[in-house]
Amino acid sequence: LWAASEKANRRIMDTKTAFLTSKLLRDSVTMGIAGRCRIVPVPTAGKGGTSSDTMDVWFVGFTSQWTTTAWLGDDNYRRMLGAEEASYTTAIPMWAKFMKAAVRTTPSKKLPVNRPSGLRTATLDYNTGGKPTPTSKTVQIFYRPGSFTPP
Repeated sequence: LWAASEKANRRIMDTKTAFLTSKLLRDSVTMGIAGRCRIVPVPTAGKGGTSSDTMDVWFVGFTSQWTTTAWLGDDNYRRMLGAEEASYTTAIPMWAKFMKAAVRTTPSKKLPVNRPSGLRTATLDYNTGGKPTPTSKTVQIFYRPGSFTPP
C-alpha cells in the first residue's frame, strides 16, 4: 500500500460530477437526514441507510481530510436491530461523535472543495422546488447546462 500511495493520482471522475456529488452529500448534512453531523466542528457530508427489516444501519461520511463509516448490525442477519432503529437514530450519531473527536487537530476545507467552471446555479423555493417568493425559504442548486430549466 505504501508503494502505491506514492504513485501519481489519476482522475477517475470529471470535476463537475465530483462537485455535484459532494454538494448533494453535503446537503444531506445541512438540510437533510444527516443533520446530527453538524456537531462535528468541520464541514461534513455523507450518505446513510437502513436495510430491509432493519437488519443493519450505516453511514458513510467524509470531511476534506477523512472518510469513515459507521455500521451496526448482525453479521449473520439473524436478529433485527429493532423496529424504531434507522441510520439517523444510531449510525449517524455514532459517526458524528467519533468524527467530532477525530478532526480536532486536523485542518479542513469547506465541502465541496472547488466549484468547477461550467456549472449553472438557480435559487429555488426550499419547500416547493419552484420559483421563490419574497417570503420563501430558499436553496441554491447547481446543475449542468441543458440538464435543468429553472422555473
